[in-house]
Amino acid sequence: MKTKLLVFLFAITMQFVNAQLNFKVLNSDGNPQEGVEIQLYDSGWGDAGLHTTAADGIAIISGLADGNYHYDMHYTETDGVKSQWGWGADIAVAGTTDFEVTRNYPMYSGDNLSGLGLNVGSASTIDFNVTNSDINGEEISTLIEVWISKDKSEADFHYTMTEDELVAITSGNSNTFNLDFTPSVDGEYFWKAVVWANGRNGLFATDSFDWTSAFSVGTLGVEKFALNNTIKVFPNPVIGDKIAYKLTTNDFDKG
Repeated sequence: MKTKLLVFLFAITMQFVNAQLNFKVLNSDGNPQEGVEIQLYDSGWGDAGLHTTAADGIAIISGLADGNYHYDMHYTETDGVKSQWGWGADIAVAGTTDFEVTRNYPMYSGDNLSGLGLNVGSASTIDFNVTNSDINGEEISTLIEVWISKDKSEADFHYTMTEDELVAITSGNSNTFNLDFTPSVDGEYFWKAVVWANGRNGLFATDSFDWTSAFSVGTLGVEKFALNNTIKVFPNPVIGDKIAYKLTTNDFDKG
């Protein structure tokens, strides 16, 4: 009788801890993304393990009990910046469950660099677009940090916004961050950027990309940037103490 009871209890235990979650992550292009870290939580937000997606974009998470699970996901970009790609709650897991989600926190969504006709001594306005596709319907306060350099040096020109200039972007909408730029000499320029969002514990990265060619104006020289607001110096625990050039912002898409 005792043996039968133990077998019965074992069978019940196996029923509740033998569920599997096939967690698939897509990037902003809709393709499976390898290397996304998924922090899984149980229904009470207790740690349910850290998992990483394979080449097919799927993390196979086994040995779960039936029930609801929450998650957040991060991806380390090529420049080494770890960006949060989103979070979610109440995935109902029972038996084998397939779940798919696309990165959805604020991300860089375009610029006007390719269409700029840059000439030495002439001001041009550079537009950087950021889109909030948050699946939870959250309005997320966002800012952008940009470096522009001829030799891919962070010590060159660094553009950012202070925390009191965060722009609230509602879910499904975009914002365009503008800066006026006047090169004093010809040459090939590169740029890199980080998108920051404001959370309970301060700023955290939601997107970034490493140095990429921005535009070409000719030969080496000293760059001169004309901005439409004043230069500021500010302390920031995330970004660090740096010269901050205030960017103006306006709504890009109200649809």
